[in-house]
Amino acid sequence: CGKSHAKPEDIESNIIGGSDAAPGEFPWQIVLSLHSSQLDFCGGTIINERWVLTASHCVMQSKNISDYRIRLGVHNRTTHESSEYDFNVDKVIQYDDLIIPNDIAIMKLNESLDFKGKHKHLSPICLPNTSTKVTDDCIATEGNRPEILQKVNEPIIDSSVCQKDYSFFNATVEVCAGGSHSGGKGICDADSGGPLQCKDSTGKWYQLGVVSMGPMRCGSADNPDIRLVP
Repeated sequence: CGKSHAKPEDIESNIIGGSDAAPGEFPWQIVLSLHSSQLDFCGGTIINERWVLTASHCVMQSKNISDYRIRLGVHNRTTHESSEYDFNVDKVIQYDDLIIPNDIAIMKLNESLDFKGKHKHLSPICLPNTSTKVTDDCIATEGNRPEILQKVNEPIIDSSVCQKDYSFFNATVEVCAGGSHSGGKGICDADSGGPLQCKDSTGKWYQLGVVSMGPMRCGSADNPDIRLVP
């Protein structure tokens, strides 16, 4: 888990306001949409052969699970790539009826993924345990409006910053991240459900949170984003 498929020379290391991800850089990224509209409205991540992780409010678009479509391996939204696969949903489990602070859900794919065969372009992201050690310099990915999958630096910051800006912030289950002093970068509408991902010393990516919400004005200066701990 947590291994990028992109070539090192294709990955951009300096991000200002968000940039294009390289093909295969985040092979666990998923895109959630409805069959009826074909409109991508949320993100998420592959966590194993059968399940994806997203935000609970993303699965409230419809009460009928057959309405949902999960797109895997999407890099360029304007074309259907060889690494791209569409799946239906067999089951949805929401963490809790309360959206805040339990904005987490998992969705079961209608068939299993074969990471060593048919779906070799895809990989699950790693989920941390109590002994996992990662850097604080993390990345968020999604961006349902640009043609290419986007990535942006979202460093973990002290929870007191989020407690100041959001009265409901709960440091036991939520992560405070982002909040650029100059503004101009961060999460926005339709990025919900996507991952806050951080590397360990071996280069593996671990998901530390799920995009839940951010400031009223996307990318506003000194306003952090909130990620729910999976």
